[in-house]
Amino acid sequence: MNRLLQMFFRFFLLVSPLLSLAQDVYFNPLRNTHDSADFQVPAGMIWSFEKNALKIPLKNHANVQVIRIPLDVKKAEGKKLRFSVEVKGTDVLPARNEWNGIKFTLFAATPEGKEIWRGAKMPSGTFAWTEKSFVADLPEKLEKADLILGFQDSCGTVFYRNVSVKPLNSQVDLSGVIANWLLSRRIVQGKPWGIILFFLLAVYFISLV
Repeated sequence: MNRLLQMFFRFFLLVSPLLSLAQDVYFNPLRNTHDSADFQVPAGMIWSFEKNALKIPLKNHANVQVIRIPLDVKKAEGKKLRFSVEVKGTDVLPARNEWNGIKFTLFAATPEGKEIWRGAKMPSGTFAWTEKSFVADLPEKLEKADLILGFQDSCGTVFYRNVSVKPLNSQVDLSGVIANWLLSRRIVQGKPWGIILFFLLAVYFISLV
């Protein structure tokens, strides 16, 4: 019985880092129309899927021409999040301000009306696929959170793929450390209260992700 428990606990230690992947706030490969189900697109905006990527072409300079993707605020509240995307551009006009041009931007708002803007500085001109990312530390309560893709004060053609929003934390790794400590001191092995303690700690740390 003890050996069986040890095998189970060590299996948990191996898979526990993967549990955080299931808790991603958002992931979208941006490859086909199924991936656009939650898009908020202004009337008349041109966009399509091409070669497993979202394509946004804009011929004429525009103040704002963007797609908004709503995020699940309950998964985002109180979290430090890493936003990442792969992006490629053709003949992208530089914007007057570095925070404009190609947009990969978070807009969030609290119930009190406080606005949070975060984004990645994006290249201009013509460039091959490159990964861009930024980190946002969000408050405990959010009214809304949108990820913004497109152009502001710019034009050209931009391609996006593999949009990802993941929490930055070490809770799951910490649960592994504690589990190892319990095993090394034989606190868990053969002791019902030790087994219960192990599972309570595991559930607690995973719930924080």
